Amino acid sequence: MVASETRNLPGNVLFNSAQLARIDVVYRNQPAAGLRQVATALARHPLASIPAADRPYVELARLYAIAGRPEEARRLVAEYERVVPIGVRRADWNRHGAEGDLALAQGRLQEALASYRALYDESPCGACSFFERAVVHERAGQADSALGDYERYVSTPGSRRIFGDAYQLARAYQRLGELYEARGERAKALDYYGRFVDLWKDADPELQPVVRDVRGRIARLAGKH
Repeated sequence: MVASETRNLPGNVLFNSAQLARIDVVYRNQPAAGLRQVATALARHPLASIPAADRPYVELARLYAIAGRPEEARRLVAEYERVVPIGVRRADWNRHGAEGDLALAQGRLQEALASYRALYDESPCGACSFFERAVVHERAGQADSALGDYERYVSTPGSRRIFGDAYQLARAYQRLGELYEARGERAKALDYYGRFVDLWKDADPELQPVVRDVRGRIARLAGKH
């Protein structure tokens, strides 16, 4: 963000601010803190001051949707469709992610699933949208389908995983462990719980209670015969 400020790239500043805020929302359970950070960035760089094609509408809309602010996400998606040229929008496959996140936030599960599938179909990322689709299946009470999509997410290679993994890999490992534990598949549960702990053993102090919980699950499962 500092580098973008010095290079006079305000759209990048807002984009990265939204990405950083997502960590507060997804992992620290502090959506208000994340939204405050984005509000500060928007006060410094209002969207109207940035060329329309450079405004990070999609990333901002996704943040607001997952932070429980679907009305703001819907407003941003509508403005994006109104002011950004259609050619630019068609080239931005992540727009389907914003549509899916908004539909999920509003409880429209089938529409969310369709949007996430469109994201997968258009993106160059082989693993993109599997995690989101797993979340939709969980919301719908479809544990087997959720497990399958989490498995596809963690097992599909690709260089673009570096972006999604920051928000999704640890959660995918944790949920796979929990789902396999619920199915009584101890070895697989231990495998994924172990991957989670390896990834997060040096996590920030406020995240360590989650690590301790998973370590406790490992100990209980390891003690069973």
